[in-house]
Amino acid sequence: MVYYTYILQSLKDDRYYIGSTSNLDRRIKEHNSGKTKSLRHRRPLVLIHKESFATRMEAENREKQIKSYKGGQAFKRLIDGRSSRPAAGPPPHHIIPSGIFEQTMKPGPGWVFLSPEIRDI
Repeated sequence: MVYYTYILQSLKDDRYYIGSTSNLDRRIKEHNSGKTKSLRHRRPLVLIHKESFATRMEAENREKQIKSYKGGQAFKRLIDGRSSRPAAGPPPHHIIPSGIFEQTMKPGPGWVFLSPEIRDI
């Protein structure tokens, strides 16, 4: 089983949410459907960074590490795709549902556009 550490950004207030899960697609859908009470008022949320791990403990430890430097230079480098962590695969993708893009953002390197229903990543 693969576990993920991920960063979401609110298109409403530009703030970030950091979490970990074994099912990234399901978790993003839960966040955007309002099942996460603390994020309900910050929807829509888009995936801006993800990392995969072999164990839940590794994913949770990485989540704690990212939270420890949230808002600092290390966090900014991470979300800009310049992490000091050795890459386990291709660089992270910035993913937003189509339709939202035209109203809110300009594309950058690595942007991936999805249909309004977020598909498997």
